[in-house]
Amino acid sequence: GQNNGYHNYEITINQNPFGSNLFIHTMGDQPRYIAIIDSQLSPSWFINSGEFGLDFKVNQNYLTFFNKSNQNWIVLNDKMKEVDTLNCVNGYKADYHDIQLLQNGGYILQAYDSINVNMSEIVSGGNPNAIVIYLIIQEFDQNKNLIFEWNAWDHLNIADYTNLDLTRLRLTWMHGNSIEVDQDFHLLVSNRRSSEILKIDRNTGDVLWYLGGPNNDFTINNDSFNGFNKQHDVRRLSNGNILLFDNGNE
Repeated sequence: GQNNGYHNYEITINQNPFGSNLFIHTMGDQPRYIAIIDSQLSPSWFINSGEFGLDFKVNQNYLTFFNKSNQNWIVLNDKMKEVDTLNCVNGYKADYHDIQLLQNGGYILQAYDSINVNMSEIVSGGNPNAIVIYLIIQEFDQNKNLIFEWNAWDHLNIADYTNLDLTRLRLTWMHGNSIEVDQDFHLLVSNRRSSEILKIDRNTGDVLWYLGGPNNDFTINNDSFNGFNKQHDVRRLSNGNILLFDNGNE
């Protein structure tokens, strides 16, 4: 309802904030900052980070953030001292959306590749010289040896993605924005481009199931919003639920 032209609203004041620091990176115009702020939103530490700082967060017992200039990841210890730099291999440059450090000292990164495809053989009206951009996942052991590489082109069928315009010359097929090690060891990967979550077998690379998107294997009950759209930050909670931020884009 409305009252004097204003929508009714309710204000809830939380007098018991979670008692831990927040790790943030500011976006938008320069200057940009990475910062640690306390539960009262007062800065404990901050720097003007320039091209550094995307996805600044606690990662196992370390801090990590992205170096946009070099397209790699910086690892800091608890004294804010740089202790490592992590890169993709096989000619790929790391993407800034997520990095997962693992308890065993390994880590998981993502990148992108592109391939020239005669899409006219796949879809009616497809471009015979199309450039298709797709997702790469790379896992490394504690000695920086590549032990698993997932290539979307080898494990997905682009013809299934009828929600996209598959006739374009330059086709951005995927937009990965989070990686999560699931409770059963396998991976949850968020593909924002098609509003889907992929459950990927960490041994074979096979897709175990799809949540959302054109290949959806599930029904979401009691959902008036018809699922999620253009999501971010897909995480498995300790109680078994999956948490994600639903951007709600049309």
